Amino acid sequence: LTAFYIREVLMSKILLVEDEFLILEAVKEFLEMEGHSVFAATTGNDMLRILMDQNGGIDLVFLDLTLPDMNGLDLIPKLIVDYPALKVVIWSGALPDELKFEDQPFIKAVLSKPFDLWELRKIIDRILGE
Repeated sequence: LTAFYIREVLMSKILLVEDEFLILEAVKEFLEMEGHSVFAATTGNDMLRILMDQNGGIDLVFLDLTLPDMNGLDLIPKLIVDYPALKVVIWSGALPDELKFEDQPFIKAVLSKPFDLWELRKIIDRILGE
């Protein structure tokens, strides 16, 4: 691994958007142990505030589709317009079969809950190593 790759993958800013506290805290702790700077949001409005506070400096967002204040799907068009370089992973326990993300380069992966933390790590390494 090159020093650049290690720096990019291990020093990345990741935003977790999840309303289930136990999942949010477990993943946050895991990613911080991996060397990432992790931000956590439990609502869509929190997510938008963090993105604005970070001036678009977030490298990767894990976005739950079912949030208490809005539907994660409704956020995607706004994210595409306001943060076109943002990389997003959809993670959800309820993924309708009719949802297709292949035609949206903005969506880098879809992760169904429950998931394995090593699977999460592989997705992050693949996306941030691009």
